[in-house]
Amino acid sequence: MLTTRTHRSVGVLGAVIAVMMVLAATAVPASAATKTRTYPGRTTQDKRIRFVVQTTDSGRRFIHSARYFVTLTCEDATTQEWGVGWSYSRRGVELDEQDRFALDDVNPDMATHLAGRIGHRQGSGTLRVTIPALTETEDAQTCTTGDLTWTVERAPVVVPARTSTSSAGLDGRVTFRVAGDGSVSTRVTRY
Repeated sequence: MLTTRTHRSVGVLGAVIAVMMVLAATAVPASAATKTRTYPGRTTQDKRIRFVVQTTDSGRRFIHSARYFVTLTCEDATTQEWGVGWSYSRRGVELDEQDRFALDDVNPDMATHLAGRIGHRQGSGTLRVTIPALTETEDAQTCTTGDLTWTVERAPVVVPARTSTSSAGLDGRVTFRVAGDGSVSTRVTRY
């Protein structure tokens, strides 16, 4: 009987160790931790704009990506509808100590001037997009949004009610549950 109890304890203990090793191997290092928040909103053209802001564990904040939709009016009075999006694979446009930023990106295809402030709950700023274009008679012209303003509010963060993982062995099962508040519960079921 003593041998069977020892065998069961070792089986359950082995399952606990296996699950803990999987959790440790898939955990994100604290130095790499970032919080990601989305800030959707509207421009004065009543078009959508959205920023994704990341905060590092040291508290530095960056705009990781942005997406906005605009109507450009050309010199010949025609209009063009554009959707513009950009993102960075690493750190993006840094927000200063007052949560402000400015991005002036000018190249042969498009000029974008985007500036403002994105706080922890909301933000506002200005946007201007200008592109080169041709008229129907192939004369050069520019098309622009003019000076727009925008406002955004932080989207709510959705936290799953709980997640769980388990490992089963011949002697039983160990289940770990992580609640939305981060608390962890463990259940050992012996067969």
